[in-house]
Parts: sequence; C-alpha cells; structure tokens
Amino acid sequence: MELFPDIEKEHRIKSLFYLVVSITLIALSFVTGLMKGSTAGVLLFAVGAVVFFYAVPHCWGNAKYYVIEFAVLFGVYALMWIFGSRLGFLREIETQGNMEDVAWFLGGLVIEAFIGIMAGVFRFSEGSRRMLYPAITVALLAVFIMFPQCLFASSSVKPSILITAWVLLGFQFAVLAAMFRIASMNAIDNRLSRMTLLIAVIMLIMMAIWGFFTKNENHWMDGLRLWAFLEIISGLMALYALANISGVNET
Repeated sequence: MELFPDIEKEHRIKSLFYLVVSITLIALSFVTGLMKGSTAGVLLFAVGAVVFFYAVPHCWGNAKYYVIEFAVLFGVYALMWIFGSRLGFLREIETQGNMEDVAWFLGGLVIEAFIGIMAGVFRFSEGSRRMLYPAITVALLAVFIMFPQCLFASSSVKPSILITAWVLLGFQFAVLAAMFRIASMNAIDNRLSRMTLLIAVIMLIMMAIWGFFTKNENHWMDGLRLWAFLEIISGLMALYALANISGVNET
C-alpha cells in the first residue's frame, strides 16, 4: 500500500532528483567557502536553495502546494522573529554586530524560496490560475517584507501609520485566504468567485495606494513603498486572472 497514492510516480522521481541536486549544491557551497563569503559558495547556495524550494512540493504536481509551502515558510519566518525578539536572541545577535548579516541571509533565503516557488506555480498551473496563484505568491512576498517592518518599527514611525499597517496586514491575510480558496476550487467560473476576486483586487490596489501616499520621515518608508509596489503587481495579476476566467468552468 502506497503512503501517498495520489502522487504520480513520475513526480516522485523528479522530486527526489531535484532534492538530491539541491542538497549537493548546498553542501558544495560550504566546501567552496560560503561561510567566508566567497562568490562561488554564495551562488551555489542560492541555486541549491531555489532548487530545494522547487523540489519539495513537486511530487504533488499541483501549484497550490507551492503557495502552501510559501505560507508555511512565512509562519516559520514570523515565529522566528517573534520568539527571537521575546527571548533575546535578536538582541544578542545585534550586540555582536551580526544583525545585518542575519537580515541579508534571511532576505536572500526568502527571495530564493520565492523564485523556486514561482517556478513551480507557473509549471503546474494553467488558465486563469496561471496568474491567480502567482498573484497570491507576490502578495505573500509583500507580507514577508512588511511583517518585520511593523514588528520592529522605530519610535520615529507615527503610531497612526503603524496601527494602520497592522490592520492592513490583517486584511491582507483575509484577502489572500479568499484568493487561495477561489484558486483551489474545482470550478472557479461563478458569480461569487468573480465578485470575491474583484473585491480582493480592489483591496490590494487600495492598500498599495495607501502605501505609496503615506508619509513619514525615515527609512521605514522604503519597506512600505516596496510593499505597496508588490501589492500593485499582485492586484494587476489578480485582475488579469479575473478578466481571463473562461466562460466554461475551469477544472
């Protein structure tokens, strides 16, 4: 009796192959001086990480599992920042002068995961889902950026702006959940799905507008602008998906 009977043998073999390749590349990155900052080591690690994140959900051959992978990664990422702050790990790292290195490493890992996951999303989606799943993934990337911005906002950030940012992040989670629900449905061409997706697009664009036009005199705004830019990209992708839902139910 097979453990996962819904997984095709071809996908299992390819997934295992990609995992072996990714682990080999990551191992080679340490051998070639990753910890010393060598260019070869960094490149090998980056490529290995991209392949790894592409390989993990590949066995299911379904784009939604790549989105789930990114969401799980965000959960780990968020918990790491929260507990690292509460338990004093981040303060200790900052005292040792390594905070910038840690931030660059985590940021790079998120980008590598994003690239691998987007490759899987495009590989295993079709029809309007080919834009809808990427729209969700791009919006999730925006959350990766904005969450630590809000969590560790400096005292120079206006309280009203920070509160609004937290509220909008909450709305964004609801919007992403609705979009994922629509994309995961066997038949997405119905009035309720179209209306829900239209509302999601409007919400994403409104959040982007707030991000672009909010003013606060510090570097915190750079992250906010990047978040807003990704919201616009996500909203346009979702709008394209909405416009291209066929007249016949997509399965």
